[in-house]
Amino acid sequence: MPAPEHRQSPTTVSADELTRIAELLAIIDGFLRSHQIPELLAQHLHDIGVDHPGYDAALLIDQISFTAHALRAYRPTDEG
Repeated sequence: MPAPEHRQSPTTVSADELTRIAELLAIIDGFLRSHQIPELLAQHLHDIGVDHPGYDAALLIDQISFTAHALRAYRPTDEG
């Protein structure tokens, strides 16, 4: 008999929690864009063997920024 499929139950995140996550991501974004940090991140990625460390560092920083912006722009309605 095959093992039963394990399904993880969904987690509900409140609007307040999303706001706090967005604030944290904004702080991280600011830090990652500060003096020399993008270069240090690129060097770390190089050290761990990433093929395009400068590009990937910039992409990671931008993704954090976009995610923070999307969460700040999210406005839940009373209907869900």
